[in-house]
Formats: sequence, C-alpha cells, structure tokens
Amino acid sequence: MDISTITSKGQTTIPVEVRRHLQLKAGDKVRFFIEDDGKAVIIPLMGSVLRLKGMLKTDKRFTDKEIKKAIGQRVAQKTLKSLQP
Repeated sequence: MDISTITSKGQTTIPVEVRRHLQLKAGDKVRFFIEDDGKAVIIPLMGSVLRLKGMLKTDKRFTDKEIKKAIGQRVAQKTLKSLQP
C-alpha cells in the first residue's frame, strides 16, 4: 500500500505502482467515483480509440483517418436517433 499527500489545491501524486498497474502515462485522464459502499474508485479513461489500434487481429488494415471517420459516422447516427421522438 502506498500513501500520497493531498496538497492545498487538492492535488496528489498517483503512486508509481498504481500508475503501472493502470498503464497510466503523463497526460492520461482518470475518472474518480464513489461506490455505494463508500469506496473511492479511480479508472483510466482512454484518450483516443486509436490507443486500441492493433489489439484485434484482422486481415484488413484501417488508416487512422478511416477509423476516425467510422467513429464519427456512428456517433452521428446515434445522436440523430436519440433526437427522434
């Protein structure tokens, strides 16, 4: 177990073992929330879907531009669907 001190501005340093476990790097974002039992939880947020690139094996290779376009189209579809009465 590691201990971290809270500064007067409410800031703290995430211990190196926790950063390694969560695979956090400088500039990454994390989300904090409180569970029903009172435990505080920290989860890493994926900054970009491109971080997932290469995780799935496929014969087809997609460019970053194709990936972003496909995601944008899907988000647009879901947004339009949510706006319909």
